[in-house]
Amino acid sequence: MNAFQANAITRALVTDSASEASLLDCVELLEARRQIVCESINACARPTAACDADFNALLAERSALVAALAQLRPLCRGEARIAHPRDDH
Repeated sequence: MNAFQANAITRALVTDSASEASLLDCVELLEARRQIVCESINACARPTAACDADFNALLAERSALVAALAQLRPLCRGEARIAHPRDDH
């Protein structure tokens, strides 16, 4: 899964009203994927900086997962809410 796929899954889980997945399910999915990416990064032989495309892709995916989790965790804990477009009036 690359960063684009992780973002697409996050959007689908959050915005698809027919989905049975909750925000907590989404956070758990992203956290599980983050763990897998971190383990993959730790298992890699140390590359020459900016020369290993696979390693750099893992770093980019980890960054995207961390960013998505940072946005979703407050929603799951009830610390933030998603504003409805009609609330702006």
